[in-house]
Amino acid sequence: QSTGSQMEFAVLPKAARPAHNILMSVYTFDGAVGALLIFSNGDLYAFSAGATQYTSLASVAYPVAGTTWHRLTLLNGWRPVQFPPSYAIVGGVVYLDGEMDLPAGTPEYFAALPKAARPANEQLITSYADENFGELDILPANGWVFTESPTTAAATNLTSLGGISYPAKS
Repeated sequence: QSTGSQMEFAVLPKAARPAHNILMSVYTFDGAVGALLIFSNGDLYAFSAGATQYTSLASVAYPVAGTTWHRLTLLNGWRPVQFPPSYAIVGGVVYLDGEMDLPAGTPEYFAALPKAARPANEQLITSYADENFGELDILPANGWVFTESPTTAAATNLTSLGGISYPAKS
């Protein structure tokens, strides 16, 4: 955006809209942590210190409305925030979504994915962690999913699974 400070930059056509709002990390100007918020009405917002100068939409992927989602059972004290963590499998690709936090305790794995939603190999995937880049670590053998961030507080305050996808083992 060459001038102004509006965070809304586009509206998706109806066929490309998600069933609910999705929050995900994106790369913005000069490597700054950015966030993309996709509303179910199609409104697209990008925000961070450098979002108006440059926001990459590369690798943004999610299933559209009508996709069947399955809730993840959160473990070790993690709890859902706004949208419960869930997964969907479409064409051999696993999509994760939802938001969670850990109000107290030590971060451990937050879910065990069912066999159908596990990857063939360990996955290290960038996530959004309370205005920081976070990382998900997904283990194929037992399906355990861990979240990490440069600061433990960022991951435990808010971790979003929005926009995360990987190939299913099968």
